[in-house]
Amino acid sequence: MKNEKKKKLNKLDLYVIFSLAVLVIYTISALVVFVLVGVESKILTMCVYGAFSGEVVQCYFIRKGKLQEEIKLLEKKKELGFDDMGDE
Repeated sequence: MKNEKKKKLNKLDLYVIFSLAVLVIYTISALVVFVLVGVESKILTMCVYGAFSGEVVQCYFIRKGKLQEEIKLLEKKKELGFDDMGDE
């Protein structure tokens, strides 16, 4: 078990983490500003959530498409008789 490789995050995963972090930080800062000043910036909130949540959804569809392509390739390998024996 010592030879197991750690899974590295790819750029898409890092971008999703960044987008979610921006949303959390913005939410906290917007709440603090609202409590201190008493004014809410509705337009800015809609823009931030629209941009970053939209990016997360797009990343989901990119990942879903890649996984479906991999599944199709694996099914074709099985049909042709290639077995995935692993790295032994």
